[in-house]
Amino acid sequence: MISANALNWIFTLVTSVSFSFIGILVPNLYKQTKAPRPHNRHKFLNEFLARHQLTYITFFIAVTLTAEFKPGFEWEKRLSGLAIAIALASYFIGVYFTIHQDDLFISHGCQESGTCAKNISFGDLFSFCWINLFTALFLLCISLAVSVSIK
Repeated sequence: MISANALNWIFTLVTSVSFSFIGILVPNLYKQTKAPRPHNRHKFLNEFLARHQLTYITFFIAVTLTAEFKPGFEWEKRLSGLAIAIALASYFIGVYFTIHQDDLFISHGCQESGTCAKNISFGDLFSFCWINLFTALFLLCISLAVSVSIK
């Protein structure tokens, strides 16, 4: 059974990820109105998947410092350092890929600025952001597993 406190932690995680989304979206929209870039939605998705991973670091630190775990799940608190390291490494790797994401569009024929009329297929989108998608889902699953272990 999921405790009320565990639901509060899940709500905190969802809220944090939502604010991370807004924090990345607003400057992106302002930049897009000033100097449009091709395939902004695809690039934004990749950037969000990479940069929101800082949220998990804060989440794991907060849970480690304040949460009380159900009996038999105290070991999760001891592994929080590993979860924080994974989230930090995922952030660094993800941001690296977002910085170099424009290189993936060179063969596509996009200009550096403006819009591009060529469509990006779902397969191309997946190959473009699979690393950030995988690490984001992995960290989300770990966070949810930790949350349901809280008293």
